[in-house]
Amino acid sequence: MFESISGEDLCSQILMEFADFALRRKDGVSGFAFLVVEGPDDMRLLDAHADSRNVSIVIGNGKKSVLDCLKKMNDTGFLNILGLVDSDGDGPSIEEQIENVVTTELYDLDAEILRYSKVAERVFLHNCHVAKLRQVDLRDLDARLEDIVRDISVLRQISKAKGWDLSFRELSLHYLYDGSTRKLNRAKLVSKLTEKNSKISPSQIELALDAALSSGEEWYRFMSGHDLAKAYAIVLYEDGDVRWKADTVEKAFRSALWPGEFHATSIYTRIARWATARRISIWEAA
Repeated sequence: MFESISGEDLCSQILMEFADFALRRKDGVSGFAFLVVEGPDDMRLLDAHADSRNVSIVIGNGKKSVLDCLKKMNDTGFLNILGLVDSDGDGPSIEEQIENVVTTELYDLDAEILRYSKVAERVFLHNCHVAKLRQVDLRDLDARLEDIVRDISVLRQISKAKGWDLSFRELSLHYLYDGSTRKLNRAKLVSKLTEKNSKISPSQIELALDAALSSGEEWYRFMSGHDLAKAYAIVLYEDGDVRWKADTVEKAFRSALWPGEFHATSIYTRIARWATARRISIWEAA
């Protein structure tokens, strides 16, 4: 349904909804805004916290459609519109180009949820096989997940910076995972990445990875929520005897998020700051 939506389509949708809203609202259109997000999962998460009397959440088709929409609407002088997109490791550069967009502080919205909440622990406790509970120490759960996805996360940023064009989309963490070390098998990872890219040698990747890991960079900032969900599925099966796919994990994380935890995210704070400056009550009262 959303696969073919362009930025121009989103603009048309917003203008039609705005015109209809203006006809129905007797007290005028001030105090109302549109929040444009990348997809339906983002909408469902934010919708649980947004005040529907004052904000309409519009679903785009990925980051490009959202940014294209914002640029077109800004050109028309339409002010009460804000976009929310994943940073994807690009940092604040997007916000420097487009004023009315908020990017996630971490790689994406799911990574931000995990960082600012205890959903990983709660989901594990609620779903772990009872016989396994006494054997599990959840205090190191976050560190375990980061250990599993660190090399992939770092190499994704290296590939982007160096223009290597390495393909990460089809990597199977289950195939790469080494239960004896509780990390990914680096040799397998490097081999998979160079299978379809003969221009980059395994030694180049190894050297770049070692240099990056010794740089002191906070690499957790570049870990994608999808990779973390895949890692969580591995840990949940290994330690909790529960077999889930990554998309089930992602849905469980979002469902388990408490309002107070969402309020602690930078996303909540920065969207609220934008709205307050325009006298818009965008979130439900805490």
